[in-house]
Amino acid sequence: RDIFLTPSVSVQREEKEEQSLLVTGAVGSPGPLSFKAESLSLADVIVRAGGVLKNATGIVTLSHSRRAQMLENEITPVSMTGSQPGEQIDLAQTSDEQLAQIIIPPGAVVDFQQRPPGQIKMTGVISNQVIDIPVGRSLRLTDAITMSGGQRYSNWIMDSVTISRYVPSEKKRVLIKGSLRRARKDPVENLVLAPNDIVNVDENILTFTMSTVSGLVGLGTQAFRGI
Repeated sequence: RDIFLTPSVSVQREEKEEQSLLVTGAVGSPGPLSFKAESLSLADVIVRAGGVLKNATGIVTLSHSRRAQMLENEITPVSMTGSQPGEQIDLAQTSDEQLAQIIIPPGAVVDFQQRPPGQIKMTGVISNQVIDIPVGRSLRLTDAITMSGGQRYSNWIMDSVTISRYVPSEKKRVLIKGSLRRARKDPVENLVLAPNDIVNVDENILTFTMSTVSGLVGLGTQAFRGI
């Protein structure tokens, strides 16, 4: 006789190991990004990280950790020039299709470069230049002096500074007087600079005299060499 047996079937579901990478910089939600796929495309990363912010420069740096390099045979980063650890990608020069082809392996660090929050213009008895306010921290008067190459003369010779600052509520610039001498002694006097400030290290009779003498000595040396 025929005997029918009900087969015993067991289904074993294999959970994929959760992977992660780190997103930093100018995105909506920077931080660790977890996923269960083998990898993510750069387009996926942008979406999952909350999109690119307005203060982004458009430059993305891909840095692969040691773990990511171990998986290199399985996951090959792809871009217009072939992704390598530490590669920079310009979003302005990359199409949506290319973003979907750039593969980010687990363990990678994806940094979306931020624009500096503002700039400070340095003028007067100092190296005239424009300096960037560092991302994520304030810039004080003495910091700006140092970043501009330092003082030409000591605090006893050059001291007075004038800061020109635009006040949006008044729609005009105001002048703020400061002292390098006091700024180095008292943190309260070491003024916090604002984006687009113009810092002028003021000329005085001593700095004018020393600059004039220095210039005459320089001219005399050149003339002597020409004889």
